[in-house]
Amino acid sequence: RFISDNPPESIIKKAIDTWQANAKNPQQIKQVLWVILTSEEFKDSVGKKSKRPFELLVSALRSLQVDIQPNQMLVYLLAQTGQMPFMWATPTGHPDVASYWHNSNFLLTRW
Repeated sequence: RFISDNPPESIIKKAIDTWQANAKNPQQIKQVLWVILTSEEFKDSVGKKSKRPFELLVSALRSLQVDIQPNQMLVYLLAQTGQMPFMWATPTGHPDVASYWHNSNFLLTRW
Protein backbone atom coordinates (compact mmCIF):
# COMPACT_ATOMS: atom_id res chain seq x y z
CA ARG A 1 0.00 0.00 0.00
CA PHE A 2 2.87 2.40 0.60
CA ILE A 3 4.91 1.62 -2.51
CA SER A 4 2.62 0.47 -5.30
CA ASP A 5 -0.28 -1.80 -6.06
CA ASN A 6 2.24 -4.51 -6.93
CA PRO A 7 5.34 -3.90 -4.79
CA PRO A 8 8.67 -5.48 -5.74
CA GLU A 9 9.47 -8.84 -4.19
CA SER A 10 12.62 -7.37 -2.67
CA ILE A 11 10.72 -5.08 -0.29
CA ILE A 12 8.20 -7.79 0.54
CA LYS A 13 11.08 -10.06 1.57
CA LYS A 14 12.68 -7.30 3.65
CA ALA A 15 9.37 -6.62 5.42
CA ILE A 16 8.79 -10.33 6.11
CA ASP A 17 12.32 -10.78 7.43
CA THR A 18 11.93 -7.77 9.72
CA TRP A 19 8.52 -8.98 10.91
CA GLN A 20 9.92 -12.39 11.78
CA ALA A 21 13.08 -11.01 13.39
CA ASN A 22 10.97 -8.82 15.67
CA ALA A 23 8.29 -11.38 16.52
CA LYS A 24 8.50 -10.73 20.27
CA ASN A 25 9.31 -7.04 20.02
CA PRO A 26 6.43 -4.75 21.08
CA GLN A 27 7.67 -2.37 18.35
CA GLN A 28 7.31 -5.03 15.62
CA ILE A 29 5.02 -3.03 13.33
CA LYS A 30 7.11 0.12 13.81
CA GLN A 31 10.21 -1.82 12.73
CA VAL A 32 8.51 -3.15 9.60
CA LEU A 33 7.21 0.29 8.65
CA TRP A 34 10.68 1.75 9.18
CA VAL A 35 12.16 -0.79 6.76
CA ILE A 36 9.49 -0.04 4.15
CA LEU A 37 9.48 3.75 4.45
CA THR A 38 13.28 4.11 4.39
CA SER A 39 13.83 1.66 1.54
CA GLU A 40 15.06 2.45 -1.95
CA GLU A 41 11.89 0.80 -3.28
CA PHE A 42 9.83 3.41 -1.43
CA LYS A 43 11.98 6.26 -2.73
CA ASP A 44 11.64 4.93 -6.29
CA SER A 45 7.84 4.65 -6.03
CA VAL A 46 7.00 8.32 -6.54
CA GLY A 47 3.90 8.60 -8.73
CA LYS A 48 2.85 4.95 -8.47
CA LYS A 49 0.23 5.63 -5.82
CA SER A 50 -2.04 8.61 -5.32
CA LYS A 51 -4.36 9.83 -2.65
CA ARG A 52 -8.01 9.00 -2.92
CA PRO A 53 -10.19 12.13 -3.33
CA PHE A 54 -11.17 12.29 0.34
CA GLU A 55 -7.54 12.00 1.45
CA LEU A 56 -6.56 14.70 -1.07
CA LEU A 57 -9.32 17.03 0.15
CA VAL A 58 -8.42 16.57 3.82
CA SER A 59 -4.69 17.05 3.26
CA ALA A 60 -5.34 20.20 1.19
CA LEU A 61 -7.60 21.65 3.88
CA ARG A 62 -5.04 20.82 6.57
CA SER A 63 -2.12 22.31 4.68
CA LEU A 64 -4.10 25.49 4.00
CA GLN A 65 -5.30 25.53 7.62
CA VAL A 66 -8.88 25.96 6.47
CA ASP A 67 -11.52 25.80 9.19
CA ILE A 68 -14.51 24.26 7.45
CA GLN A 69 -17.53 22.27 8.52
CA PRO A 70 -18.72 19.26 6.52
CA ASN A 71 -21.47 20.28 4.15
CA GLN A 72 -23.44 19.08 1.15
CA MET A 73 -21.12 20.84 -1.31
CA LEU A 74 -18.12 18.84 -0.07
CA VAL A 75 -20.11 15.63 -0.42
CA TYR A 76 -21.10 16.66 -3.95
CA LEU A 77 -17.49 17.44 -4.90
CA LEU A 78 -16.30 14.10 -3.54
CA ALA A 79 -19.03 12.30 -5.50
CA GLN A 80 -17.87 14.04 -8.69
CA THR A 81 -14.39 12.61 -8.16
CA GLY A 82 -15.75 9.09 -7.72
CA GLN A 83 -15.60 8.88 -3.95
CA MET A 84 -19.14 8.79 -2.69
CA PRO A 85 -19.22 8.74 1.12
CA PHE A 86 -20.88 5.66 2.60
CA MET A 87 -21.64 4.14 -0.82
CA TRP A 88 -19.04 1.35 -0.96
CA ALA A 89 -19.85 -1.71 1.08
CA THR A 90 -17.54 -2.90 3.82
CA PRO A 91 -15.15 -4.54 4.40
CA THR A 92 -13.19 -3.29 1.41
CA GLY A 93 -14.63 0.17 0.86
CA HIS A 94 -13.48 2.34 -2.02
CA PRO A 95 -10.88 0.82 -4.37
CA ASP A 96 -7.31 1.29 -3.21
CA VAL A 97 -5.62 0.75 -6.55
CA ALA A 98 -4.19 3.60 -8.59
CA SER A 99 -5.78 2.39 -11.83
CA TYR A 100 -9.27 3.13 -10.48
CA TRP A 101 -8.43 6.74 -9.61
CA HIS A 102 -6.11 7.45 -12.58
CA ASN A 103 -8.48 8.04 -15.42
CA SER A 104 -9.13 11.21 -17.38
CA ASN A 105 -12.54 11.94 -15.85
CA PHE A 106 -11.49 11.65 -12.21
CA LEU A 107 -8.16 13.44 -12.75
CA LEU A 108 -9.85 16.34 -14.56
CA THR A 109 -12.37 16.67 -11.74
CA ARG A 110 -9.58 16.60 -9.13
CA TRP A 111 -7.76 19.42 -10.90
